[in-house]
Amino acid sequence: MPMNDFNSIFIIEDDVDLSTAIKRLLSSDVHEIQVFHSAEDFLDSIKKNLVEENVELIHPGCIILDVRLPEMSGLTLFDKLRKHNILSLFPTIFLTGHGEIDMGVDAIKDGAFDFFPKPFNSEKLLATVSNALLESKLKLKKKITIKKIEDKINLLTAKEKELMREITKGYSNKEIATSFNNSIRTIELHRSRVFEKMEVASAVELTSKLERLNSLKD
Repeated sequence: MPMNDFNSIFIIEDDVDLSTAIKRLLSSDVHEIQVFHSAEDFLDSIKKNLVEENVELIHPGCIILDVRLPEMSGLTLFDKLRKHNILSLFPTIFLTGHGEIDMGVDAIKDGAFDFFPKPFNSEKLLATVSNALLESKLKLKKKITIKKIEDKINLLTAKEKELMREITKGYSNKEIATSFNNSIRTIELHRSRVFEKMEVASAVELTSKLERLNSLKD
């Protein structure tokens, strides 16, 4: 099954009956659903099982998080999620109890995907999870694209990176040769290596790739 056809859903809810009901509601052949009854259990599991080195192996996913949890609160956990390299790619849907709606609204202002007061509407939750997984897929695709371009840049030597900057400014081989105090032939060879490592065929394509990288990182 292709990576983007499979999803990871994390339910962090201390009410066992409610977490079981949500898992049953979301059960699907394309969802891997994991349930945790505390923020600490979730973080412990993530540290052991989430491999960050290769973002291409990460599945799109979302997090369903209760605002109130034993010991570490859902809001405190959410603050950690936002700062995490991989978990920040997983939209967070908050579950709020009576009198906690203001907390849910504040969480959305801080970047949460949505919040649901308990008891929640099952159809609306299903639709929201579907939208959250779509957003995660887009975020992950963006992250992978950034990594692929940056990996190519990291193959360049310091001199090749400097040359690349000159190429993208539109300077000719002759102008770069004068600036680098090298022969035109030497610059041509370096330019060829830059193009090969960056997997482009022209200065225009190289500039376009770097502009895309900058736009994705904004």
